[in-house]
Amino acid sequence: MFVLAVDFTLGAMFNLMVESLPSCSSPLEAIPNNMKCFLMDDRGYLIAHPSLIDPLAKGAADEQHHITHRESLLANDLLNHEGLVKKLVCNDFTSNTVQRFYRFNMSLDHVVTNMISGEQCVRYQLTRLQGTNIFLGVVNTTCDLVTAFCPCNTIDRHCLNCNRMEQNECECPCECPLFQDSDFCEEPKAQYSNEPCPPSSEPRLHIPQSVIDL
Repeated sequence: MFVLAVDFTLGAMFNLMVESLPSCSSPLEAIPNNMKCFLMDDRGYLIAHPSLIDPLAKGAADEQHHITHRESLLANDLLNHEGLVKKLVCNDFTSNTVQRFYRFNMSLDHVVTNMISGEQCVRYQLTRLQGTNIFLGVVNTTCDLVTAFCPCNTIDRHCLNCNRMEQNECECPCECPLFQDSDFCEEPKAQYSNEPCPPSSEPRLHIPQSVIDL
């Protein structure tokens, strides 16, 4: 049995994507076009995105590399697609926190497009790369920058509202105290019924067998 590991920098991943999709814009171009492409894993963390090769983005927290932080308008729309993505919670007893995170549907076999009407100047398409846990997204912006509200704590990982979590409300992955004062939390015992979090691990990319056989 053999194990194959390959390390890519964020810049290398982005260059590979742009070479495969020449219509995608690069921030290094003198005159960027309207097309922007990205790759993300099944948890919503970006693998390749124009903003990730920005020197100012280096050293940023993982949550700032999440689709909800970098593409909040798109993330808000994706949450309205039934069966595409779930917002989940689990209890991490090593840190005594309740973790909120996303999981995208690995069975996706079609192209996802805008669900909410009225966002005609920002159009997107999202699809899963077969045999991997990677999703490819293409965004076409034909108007001035449009943003959407997606609460993200830029100081630490604490959720901005630990008393509320709705499936279709956008927020960055975050955490809440597992043991909270009843004066602070409306339902202090509700979180005890959550599933325990699996052992923590680094984000993993699934490489198809066809690539391993090369």
